[in-house]
Amino acid sequence: MSITLEDFERRLAEAGGGALRRLTRETLQRAAKEAERAAKLRVTGGNPLHTRSDRLRSSIRSGVRGGTKGGHKGSIEGWLRAGGPSPKGQVKYARMHEFGSNGPITPKKGKWLAIPTKAQKTGAGVSRGGPRTVEGLWFHKTHPDKAYLLKKIGGKNIALFLLRKSVTVPARPFLRPSIEEAAENLPAALAPLLAKALKADV
Repeated sequence: MSITLEDFERRLAEAGGGALRRLTRETLQRAAKEAERAAKLRVTGGNPLHTRSDRLRSSIRSGVRGGTKGGHKGSIEGWLRAGGPSPKGQVKYARMHEFGSNGPITPKKGKWLAIPTKAQKTGAGVSRGGPRTVEGLWFHKTHPDKAYLLKKIGGKNIALFLLRKSVTVPARPFLRPSIEEAAENLPAALAPLLAKALKADV
């Protein structure tokens, strides 16, 4: 197939305002959905997070903006987010998992942060309640900044809570790696779009 420079410029202009923009938008929508699926797998499969209440997973959303008359002029972009409104409520800790705590976390009240141990969690990893909900706890200090709340269960002293003066939460990103993986597939997916929009062969 032969095409003059003038025809190519005309077709490119036509495609940019219609077919090419539509095809690009559709491709970005597929990539955004791919990133959404990957992010949800990352918070359910234990790499890097384990699902407990499913609230974080249900808050993960994706989409595309721009590329329409009411969108951003001259741009089409895909997006992936978490932590917003979900069927199970707002998920405020999504950012903490993605970026970490940005420094140590200290108690707002009292001297210690109480962290439930495995013995105080359900099989799904959800705490059965805080220290105020458990009777018969006793304090055992092992270090100026470390202690435990123990309870005698079956004749043994079981640690139900770790007590710490501060903790630093490491970043465990689930959105950024998913976006990067989806983006790696975009060049190959976008390559035939121009030819399809211009109805030419490559």
